[in-house]
Amino acid sequence: HQYLAERGIKHVPPGTAVVVPSCGSLFKAVAQAVAIDVFYDTNAELIYQTYLTAIPALTAAGCRSIAAACLGCGYGRCPEAEFLKSIERLIATPLENVDHITLATTNRSLAESLRLLIPEN
Repeated sequence: HQYLAERGIKHVPPGTAVVVPSCGSLFKAVAQAVAIDVFYDTNAELIYQTYLTAIPALTAAGCRSIAAACLGCGYGRCPEAEFLKSIERLIATPLENVDHITLATTNRSLAESLRLLIPEN
């Protein structure tokens, strides 16, 4: 709420990533990323741009290994094929100061598609 109050807004716009302290978790920092609009709609470009906002913000907070939710695939209504387009672009994008990114989902089909898409290193 402090973030919103300081900016005089009631919600953060799509594409925003707000980095907050770990609040006692094992992580150095947590990014609250918004990749949906007020109607819970999204697309590959918005998801990709939101990751590109969140990841550098997390590396600036000292994070080199990142665990990320599959943006737009929970409350958002992103079809699997559309989400995978954003991840294909993310894989092809050089990301400075990032050693590892883990994408997390409870959707088994999406998890399997990600395993096939992302090469193991």
